[in-house]
Amino acid sequence: NHAYQIHELAKNDLKTWFSQVLTVDDTKAIPRDVLEQERREIIRLNGDDALYQQEYFCSFTVPLAGAYYANQIQLAYAEGRVGNVPYEDRIPVDTWWDLGINDLMAIWFTQSVGAELRLIDYYQATGEGLPHYAGMLKERGYVYGTHNAPHDIVVKELGTGKSRLEAAKLLGIKFRIVPRVGLMDGIDCTRSMFRKCWFDAKKCEVGLNALKNYRKEYDDQRKTFLDHPYHDWTSN
Repeated sequence: NHAYQIHELAKNDLKTWFSQVLTVDDTKAIPRDVLEQERREIIRLNGDDALYQQEYFCSFTVPLAGAYYANQIQLAYAEGRVGNVPYEDRIPVDTWWDLGINDLMAIWFTQSVGAELRLIDYYQATGEGLPHYAGMLKERGYVYGTHNAPHDIVVKELGTGKSRLEAAKLLGIKFRIVPRVGLMDGIDCTRSMFRKCWFDAKKCEVGLNALKNYRKEYDDQRKTFLDHPYHDWTSN
């Protein structure tokens, strides 16, 4: 209980501090024409104005500079599409899986309502087998539609001679294999569908942070972003 109280006090102190941070609009320290010139230069170098928003307007919701989905995420916050997105028990929940680096499994939970794609939940874990994820699905208590997995789920494991597709079926998880597309094609497809996405801010917090930080690799010598992702936990 004491640890929880300390955590809550620290969190409230941070909220108070954030609310007291002054932006360039508050201080009027830099002329508007100079700010606009700086913004254009940052966009020219980085492809977006995330760094500008962070440095001059103290924004804590914008992604990192060089993030692939910077503009899309900023628009989602601006339009109020990140907030409370409740589960509709009359509509099936689809899941989207990816096994990435360091054995980290990332799973999104979505519901399609009209033209909206509602991302109601997110889960990730590492070092766990499929029985763990089967149990997690049951604990969530959702009524499921399709479970979607990437093409590499059909690869047979050396230890068992079975693929994860076969192992999952034995646990009651029937996967649909998502068609394979190139890296940049996949990023472009994600950008194009972002406009219809709604995110539950609480349940999808970790997933949203991954999207905010999924970024291009930066070349320190040439001072420019490269045309491929920086590989870390966000790559999942």
